[in-house]
Amino acid sequence: MFKKGFTLIELLVVVAILGVLAAIGIVSFGGYLTSSKKTALNANHVNVCKFIESTVMRCNLDSSYNNEYVSSEFGAKSTFRCSQAISNSGEYVTYAQQYFEGLGLKNTLTNNGWLVNKANSASEYSSWSSKSSADLLGIVYALIDVANDTEPFDIKVQTQWGSNAEDFHVCEIKVKL
Repeated sequence: MFKKGFTLIELLVVVAILGVLAAIGIVSFGGYLTSSKKTALNANHVNVCKFIESTVMRCNLDSSYNNEYVSSEFGAKSTFRCSQAISNSGEYVTYAQQYFEGLGLKNTLTNNGWLVNKANSASEYSSWSSKSSADLLGIVYALIDVANDTEPFDIKVQTQWGSNAEDFHVCEIKVKL
């Protein structure tokens, strides 16, 4: 009388095959996940840059413009005033940061919020942008260069997703004082 069933060797072969397939699938899935996070990060970068640019243009056209907005995930409200932004350039960055935090914009590569540094000179920007890539990975941040009161300043938004020189985007927005 023969018993029907699988031998131990057959079961081990099946388990080994399933293990190899699972390992390949997990590695592939990780690659797709990283790729989608990078795509989302780049889309957020474009949205932040366009938002700051449009706000600067709006304030140049109408310095009395005010906008009430949700400034945090918890529903707190703030008001952006162009009149304050014109006299204090950091208001543009704060407004963008709080506006997108209110919408729930997150860094897709890390769980960090925005890392904001308001640099006062090109040398401060250079020292800031030379931080290690691990400190800046996936972080959207804005820097302000003010050479002197007679020149426009730059708002720089940088998004970084890797340690190579080509693994980041920077947009610069010129603002007239």
